[in-house]
Amino acid sequence: MAVERLHLPFRLHMHMPPAAQTRLFGILAWCALLLGPLLSWMLVFAFTSDDQCGSWDLRCTGQAILCTATCWLFGSLSAIAALFRHEPHDTAVPALGLNLVALAGLIGAIVLISKFG
Repeated sequence: MAVERLHLPFRLHMHMPPAAQTRLFGILAWCALLLGPLLSWMLVFAFTSDDQCGSWDLRCTGQAILCTATCWLFGSLSAIAALFRHEPHDTAVPALGLNLVALAGLIGAIVLISKFG
């Protein structure tokens, strides 16, 4: 009886509707795409003192850009996980494409700046 109560919270996912149960990684990918850059820029500039960041210091901007790239990489991996889990393609495929396009654009900009900078 005690064992049955212990496993009860782990069975709560069985009571979710199928649509909500199967779109978890697709929604995570969209959140990483849309909210990741906003949160990373806010966190970097909120937790760094003004004497280090000043007015858009290069160090803080670089940290924010790397955090944004990490979010987009996480979003791409979440979308790939959604596809492997056979989640609906209408959520996972656009999120994967947009995360990869954003990540490729950022990498392209870094290569362009390093080549001509």
